[in-house]
Amino acid sequence: MVHQNPPGRKTAQSVYLSDELSSMADDSELRELLDAFPPVDFAFAYGSAVVPQAGYTAAQREAAMVDLVFAVDAPAAWHDANLAVHGAHYSAAGWIGGGAGAAALQERWG
Repeated sequence: MVHQNPPGRKTAQSVYLSDELSSMADDSELRELLDAFPPVDFAFAYGSAVVPQAGYTAAQREAAMVDLVFAVDAPAAWHDANLAVHGAHYSAAGWIGGGAGAAALQERWG
């Protein structure tokens, strides 16, 4: 998937894995996940799919979720690009206010 970067932005995203995660995760899967979104400056993942949970059944591991936090320098531009490819990830507030509205909500209320 190709994303347009804001002017002056790098195009490649780097993936860094801690030693602990390196043994648990496939770098190509993480790159594929990041490539599904517009470029970010920094990202981290958490959730039951990132850190294996003791006692999970096979079904629970299959249903485990990856939660992502992205940091970007131009939030409104990033949300505009993300709305174009992942509109279903947003509530009506994102559609009404566009990227600027989504960024304002996050900056004001988190």
